[in-house]
Amino acid sequence: MNGADKRLRSGSQGRSRLHAAASGYGESEMRKLLLFVLVCCWWNTAAFAAPRTSLLTCDLGSGYKATLLGEAHGIEGKVLFLDINGNVEKAFLDFPDASLVGNVVLAKCVDHVLVFAMNYGPPYLKGMAVRFNADTSRIEQINFSEKSLPSWIYTNPRSLLVVFPNKGHESNKRFVVYQFVAGEGQGEEPEGFDTLPKRVGYKAIRVRH
Repeated sequence: MNGADKRLRSGSQGRSRLHAAASGYGESEMRKLLLFVLVCCWWNTAAFAAPRTSLLTCDLGSGYKATLLGEAHGIEGKVLFLDINGNVEKAFLDFPDASLVGNVVLAKCVDHVLVFAMNYGPPYLKGMAVRFNADTSRIEQINFSEKSLPSWIYTNPRSLLVVFPNKGHESNKRFVVYQFVAGEGQGEEPEGFDTLPKRVGYKAIRVRH
């Protein structure tokens, strides 16, 4: 091998080693940069996410507690969450992919039932009644959307009723009743009645606003 060939081979090997070193340095720096970006994203999310504040805690009985949480969203109001013994979810499971924002107009503990409502879009009020049924050892929830606030709550081991005065005039009945039946769930549609449900077999509690 002549001197020119030796120099050419030596130069080629040198460039290969230099390229490998440069590639390793670049990959290392890229990993550091990616880690830095991820940390910054996490920090910004933690720093600017609206804190959730406790609005009301109710004793549901049998060691269960339900806490209504609000996450502020500027002048539009709050997004509501429900914390039941440490299990936190968005309040309205009938809108699992939406973040309903509004102002809370009702939040009360009514004989081991948490009932709340928000004005998310006039003229309707969106709300929920939550209880723990000791007979079935299950949490029961009624989701409602009405133009008025609930006036009565009826409970027994078999069912939970939430009664509204019919201010929407969407039917010719005086009252609108939502029902949750143990082992079956919430009825597909509320029912209209001209009189309040009979109290026989129920504990009926007036909801004071």
